[in-house]
Amino acid sequence: MDCPLCRKKEEFSVLYEQNFEPARLFEVSSPGGGKVLPHYRIVKCSKCGVIYSNPILSAELMHDIYYEGDFLVAQPYVLETDNINKAYSRLLRKAIRLVPSKKRLLDIGCGNGFFLLRCLEEGFKEVYGVEPSKAALAQTPQDLRGRIRNDVFRPSDFTEESFDIVCCFHVLGHVVDPNIFLAGIHTCLKKGGIVLALTHNINSWLSAIAGESWSPIYMAHISFFNKETLRKIFEKNGFAVHSVFDVANSHSLGQWILRSPFPSSMKRVAVFVLNILHMRKIRLTLKIGNMGIIAQKPLT
Repeated sequence: MDCPLCRKKEEFSVLYEQNFEPARLFEVSSPGGGKVLPHYRIVKCSKCGVIYSNPILSAELMHDIYYEGDFLVAQPYVLETDNINKAYSRLLRKAIRLVPSKKRLLDIGCGNGFFLLRCLEEGFKEVYGVEPSKAALAQTPQDLRGRIRNDVFRPSDFTEESFDIVCCFHVLGHVVDPNIFLAGIHTCLKKGGIVLALTHNINSWLSAIAGESWSPIYMAHISFFNKETLRKIFEKNGFAVHSVFDVANSHSLGQWILRSPFPSSMKRVAVFVLNILHMRKIRLTLKIGNMGIIAQKPLT
């Protein structure tokens, strides 16, 4: 793997060695549990500082992970759809101030389509999604299924310069080549169109505390950015960056405990106490390690 930002090859330091056998790939569980999860060798580019997985699995195995695997659907967000919808909607309202039209929106990695429904409520006339997981699409409302492609994002599937806004929430870190991915978004956007993306911040305080047990450090993630490198890779691919910002997540207190890097035994005790005190469903909003970017395709 080349560095996704500066394209340097074999100029890196190793942060963590690969800790799983490809033959046991589908024993991988979803993130959480306060333990080190299976991950690739994680390296840091000696020139630009981007952290990325190197090497990664073959294209065939990656296909099986995203099309046939169901662990991506089993994430805690399925239980927290309402909270996540509200957070995404706030960010969407911030982004659409920059576009002249709210006609067409594309959500890449749309899961079961819950955010697409919210976008229709926000006034978009046409919404479309891309989602490779069959298990996710099985949970999609029937009236949305014709709007979602069961595939990875391929710009050739869409008319050039046809979308006012493209959203991709926690997708950029999963793609093999972020440059090809962002170039495809650039092609699909109208001139002046906006891309709204969220990803994990490798320089967050939670990442620093958790180290190798930080939940994004698992084998489904390939690239890890901080605010500076996120801005640079968007600019490299022809976007004008309006803002890069920390993202606050709002979850129930119980979900925050379950998402924490603490040992499972400690989390079980904490959740038990919260249940006794009737505090598990209390909502808490924190900035713990996610970041967002709003970037625009130039008018000329």
